[in-house]
Amino acid sequence: SVRTAIGSIVGPVELFSDDVRSAVVMGIETETLLDTKTDRSWRKRLTNFLGHTGLFLLLIAYTVFGGLVFKALEHPTEVATLKEHDARVKQHRAVFLERVSRSRRASEQEFLRLLEQQLNKYESAVQDAARGGLLVPITEGRQPADLARWNNLQAIFFASTVLTTIGYGNIVPVTTGGRTFCLLYALIGIPLCVSVIADLGSLVANRFTGLPSWLEKVSTTVKSLLSALVALLLLLLYISVGALLFMILEGEWSFFESFYFCFITMTTIGFGDLVPQKPEYMLLCTVYILIGLGMTSTIIEIVRNEYAKSWKRIQALAEALRKLAEAGGSATEIASLQNEFIQRITMTDSNKSPKQWENAVDTIVRNMSKPKLKEPKIVQIIIYETSV
Repeated sequence: SVRTAIGSIVGPVELFSDDVRSAVVMGIETETLLDTKTDRSWRKRLTNFLGHTGLFLLLIAYTVFGGLVFKALEHPTEVATLKEHDARVKQHRAVFLERVSRSRRASEQEFLRLLEQQLNKYESAVQDAARGGLLVPITEGRQPADLARWNNLQAIFFASTVLTTIGYGNIVPVTTGGRTFCLLYALIGIPLCVSVIADLGSLVANRFTGLPSWLEKVSTTVKSLLSALVALLLLLLYISVGALLFMILEGEWSFFESFYFCFITMTTIGFGDLVPQKPEYMLLCTVYILIGLGMTSTIIEIVRNEYAKSWKRIQALAEALRKLAEAGGSATEIASLQNEFIQRITMTDSNKSPKQWENAVDTIVRNMSKPKLKEPKIVQIIIYETSV
């Protein structure tokens, strides 16, 4: 312990003076306090890390749980529907071939009528099968169960789109049990997802608090604009990296299509016209979307604040100019007051609340509307000296 350590060290120095022994003891106690503070700092960092990571892992676990439940509820019904469509398409295909082969001896007009009739029935069956998810030609010999979209990874990806409210619409629950579970799942999971996104957003926002030393003397407005610009560039970089990743993984997407998908996803627009089709990387896609939503929400908030500040400045300037116009005076005086007001309003702090802005505007207008002291007239006396 500390006392044992102190005793072992103080024992040999008893030959020295009391001041020396006190200095040794104080040095050991100071070192012990520093070690304690270091331990507390590491514990605090570890606690914060576990807090952020734990919340994120909780969302991942909840997403996986929801995906597995969705699969258990929807997969059997989907497989049964696919088998029904498969049998119907094959039946109409066989009838079509049989009727065509029988009508060889019929007249040309009768043959065309029969051909069109059977072809319409077959096309209708194919369209119904396509709407039901049977998109692969029957001749490939794949079983309907292999074409089911409600597999484990697709179901987990669908659960993530429910929690993030993106909702591509490429896959939806059709059973009563699946829809009921979706309502309860979203009711609990969306607030959890919003909390995780806000937590990730706060981590991203903390990265914009520090500025380089050469920007310390820059005005507050310039700092805010630079922060917004850096945030936008970071978002574009993140989307570009994701676009490159999706272009490689999908294989059929161009870089522009991948970038378009990432942007539509990060802004939670979710048209559903482009959706990842490879289930192998759905978990990676889910993590990418969750992190990106945290970044996007924070960056959009930063840009929104800049828009709001600019709009407040414009409103304050317009109101001040209106008051100046109502104050009367010659055009030259009003122009002079306007120039003076613009110079003053741009020097004010951009972090003022709307009420503070209004009070500042009123104060500036009152100060500038006061009658100025008349300057004494200058009389010029010109003396001409001539030789006359």
